[in-house]
Formats: sequence, structure tokens, C-alpha cells
Amino acid sequence: MKEIKKAFISLISLLVLSGCAFGPGSGDYKVAITEGVYFIRVNSKETSLYRGTEDYIGTAIIPDAIQKVNWDDDFLIAKSKRYASGSYETVEEENYWIYDIQKNETKKVCIGASL
Repeated sequence: MKEIKKAFISLISLLVLSGCAFGPGSGDYKVAITEGVYFIRVNSKETSLYRGTEDYIGTAIIPDAIQKVNWDDDFLIAKSKRYASGSYETVEEENYWIYDIQKNETKKVCIGASL
């Protein structure tokens, strides 16, 4: 009887722990910002904006990790961070972006630069 109890507890423990290690996490999500534009969060450091469909992640609109985003019918603005290769602790640069939704064009904005 003790062997069955140990096996049952081991099986339940394995199932509970595997839910944490495999598959999407509880904090992962995808949000449609406009038709064809999605914000995707894989973890707190890996966030992206993509053009695609509900079932297909297509082209990245902004290549860096998105920190803040806002939009209206015509434009999307975003702040992003680019991390050093292999490290989420070292930020190489922060960037600001404007994405023209209608034209499907992304532009990096230089803050503090004269236009």
C-alpha cells in the first residue's frame, strides 16, 4: 500500500511540476492591437510587435523588446530596449519608434535630435 501511495504522489508531483516547465507560461499572451498587428509577451523581457494573423506570427514590426506602447487608428508609438547578447541584465540601447499602420512603415525616432 505504501508503494502505491509513493507512486501516486510521485506522479502528481511530476504532473504539477511539468506544467511549470513545458508549454506557454501563465504570463504569456498575445493581444490584437489593430487588425493584423499583435503584441506578444513571451516573458517579462521578451515582448514584441508583429504583423500577422491570429494563427500566424509574421514579420516583426520593431526588432527590440517592447517596454511601452500606445496607438490610435493611424499610428502606433513604442519604447523598446535592446539587451546585450545573452543577457537580460545589460541594456545596450533604448529606442523610440513610430509605426504607420496604414502604410506599414516603421521609423526609429531619435529623442533630443533636432529635426
